[in-house]
Amino acid sequence: MALMLTTSESDVDPELMNRCFVLSVDEELAQTAAIQQRQRDGETLSAFLTCESAERIRSVHRNAQRLLRSLEVFNPYGPQLGFTSQRVRNRRDQTKYLSLIRAIAFLHQFSREVKQVMQAGKLTEYIEVTSRDIAIANTLTDSVLGTSIDELPQQSRKLLRELYHYVREQAATLQVTEAEVRFTRREIRERLGCGATVLRVHLERLCRWEYVVPQSSGRGTLAKYQLLFNGRGYEGQPTFCGLVDASKLTESACTTSNLAGLNDQLAPH
Repeated sequence: MALMLTTSESDVDPELMNRCFVLSVDEELAQTAAIQQRQRDGETLSAFLTCESAERIRSVHRNAQRLLRSLEVFNPYGPQLGFTSQRVRNRRDQTKYLSLIRAIAFLHQFSREVKQVMQAGKLTEYIEVTSRDIAIANTLTDSVLGTSIDELPQQSRKLLRELYHYVREQAATLQVTEAEVRFTRREIRERLGCGATVLRVHLERLCRWEYVVPQSSGRGTLAKYQLLFNGRGYEGQPTFCGLVDASKLTESACTTSNLAGLNDQLAPH
């Protein structure tokens, strides 16, 4: 899926083009077949008429895009955001996620207060990301990168939900966050009353699907695990693990006045 703000580079500011990016590429056979069918359909008169109509729509979008100002976009919620970090590719995926948030805020610039900050004698105008922007980005990321627990075998799905409830209980008892809770296979066997082999099969499957991640342990100690699944997608809707619920974000204490004070400290005397 590509997030593009325009179809013509000549109609957009080069800086804006740098914010266009590919979220992911579907390489499944079904997607290839769908693309080929679309290519064949493109040979018809109906496709020609559709393209003519689409061009008029693109023209409207280009004209609307010309109204957008070149503004910086800053995310005061950045330090509070989360993203899974179990694979090297997650480094790239997170930059796509953060860029998506900025793009959403940028497109909503007319409903935002334009702020200013002075740095080394240069005035910079900017807008800030809101929690609603992040909520929208989460929804898009879920649909593009997320998976559904309904794709898991029934017993693996049941184990995942049991782990979710167990971790929540442990977090409340220990007065820590759910992300800080660690558990062993023995603890889960005792809670569920299941056999070691059955638990190993389903727990390893949850690890492969990145709902659970094993934690390194020292020699002679029991292996511990961390649950990445935080309840989002509990009913089976596609969800990308590791994202923070936008409704739980708190406003940053970093204000323009704070920045102004910092600028005064950095200014040469």
